Amino acid sequence: MRKKLTEETCYMCDKPGTTREHSPPFSFFPDDKRVNLITVPSCPRHNNRNSMDVEYVRNLVTSDFHTNEIGVAMFAKAKRSYERSPKLFTKTFSRIRVIRVNGEETAVYQINLTRFKRVIRAIASALYFHNFGEKFQFQWNVYNATMVSENEGFRDLPDSINPQMRELVRRMPAADQDTNQPDVFKYSVYRGDEPHKVFYRLVFYGRCRHLCVWRSAGNANRK
Repeated sequence: MRKKLTEETCYMCDKPGTTREHSPPFSFFPDDKRVNLITVPSCPRHNNRNSMDVEYVRNLVTSDFHTNEIGVAMFAKAKRSYERSPKLFTKTFSRIRVIRVNGEETAVYQINLTRFKRVIRAIASALYFHNFGEKFQFQWNVYNATMVSENEGFRDLPDSINPQMRELVRRMPAADQDTNQPDVFKYSVYRGDEPHKVFYRLVFYGRCRHLCVWRSAGNANRK
């Protein structure tokens, strides 16, 4: 994709981009994978404002049942963060239910969607700047294709919405992009001929967290 020439301003605002923001955040990567990562210019505020949310979402993603071996190893860092902050552990797992998947015991727990979406929207905005050389001007909608609904996870009720959404996501004609570390993070993007027609498919740790974000067609809403 051809990038437009831009000044070194923050990917989220018009202040000077005096730092570099990683997308996804640096902490999502193990030490031996922290090379040739995607970065964009950022002001200090937009580089550091989500640090607590980033830790929360990193822990959430690495705890997924379907992560590859890198995700499993990264979950050890999540465990250490819970040991350092019992408050974080209590908030993260305030509502949890033990289940069995393929004969193996695991659990579902309720997530804080506000914190989750805040981090994913920042990642999407950085990728958009990286791909197209311009700032994100609209609100992102966020959908996680690997999560289960509250009714399905906690009440054993059938879910008729997520299967339809997953099929829609699967059919989106998004083009794969080079991330240099695809076993940690990879993504694909579709951009239509209208400003709101932008779609990202984000995949963390090989085969989990297909996080889908697209530009809404409402009024411009710079975050």
